[in-house]
Amino acid sequence: MSQSKTLKKEKLTFNTIWQRYGTFGILIILLAILAILKPTYFFSSSTAPQILAQSSVNILIAMGEFFAILIAGIDLSVGSVVALTGMCMAKLMVAGVNPIVAVLLGILLGAFLGFLNGLLVNVTGLHPFIITLGTQAIYRGVTLIISNSSAVYGFPASFTRVISKSVIGIPLVAIIAVIVALILAFLTKKRSLVVIYMRLAETRIRLVFGYKRKSSYPYSFHYFRYLRRYSRCGSSRSCRLGRAGSGNRL
Repeated sequence: MSQSKTLKKEKLTFNTIWQRYGTFGILIILLAILAILKPTYFFSSSTAPQILAQSSVNILIAMGEFFAILIAGIDLSVGSVVALTGMCMAKLMVAGVNPIVAVLLGILLGAFLGFLNGLLVNVTGLHPFIITLGTQAIYRGVTLIISNSSAVYGFPASFTRVISKSVIGIPLVAIIAVIVALILAFLTKKRSLVVIYMRLAETRIRLVFGYKRKSSYPYSFHYFRYLRRYSRCGSSRSCRLGRAGSGNRL
């Protein structure tokens, strides 16, 4: 009985409603404003596919960022990594390299840049915020040097045909983003993988906050609870060190 009362009380609080539905509420408000201001363009049949195609890149970036945040880290260089790997792939394709080979090399380059970020964090002992803030500028500068601050044209016709395809009116790139999201959602529900993530989080917390595990829980509940506590910057010591979370709950 007391539990049902607690649930009802939580549903009535603004904080709970905002955490659960705030993002969707903002999205609905933005869509309503755009529909009122530009009804001709908003209700066009090409609007939704364009939004899906343009958002797919951000969706993929956000899914990668999710795993960095899950282990109490952060990566500010994701945008620059995407720009650098994309520019390298574009230059390779324009130079005559097979598009499949160029894409695979771009994936390897992105993995190497991520490995470099992690290596610098572990070797220097600095917070990922500081490291990735620096590599963000470095990767962006290298991108500008490679591209000579100009766009790249002349992609192979085979690549443009595939990347611009649609299935039942849905852009192929959006379908790829959804497939990747489903795969990652499945992996994060696997108990063994969640345990690995949380053990990595425990290591990160011990390095950053000096925390040591005081219980014998074999799985991740205790670590997750500690992450929730410090992700709200609840420790004055962690705030002074500048190593607390961004204020968002996990």
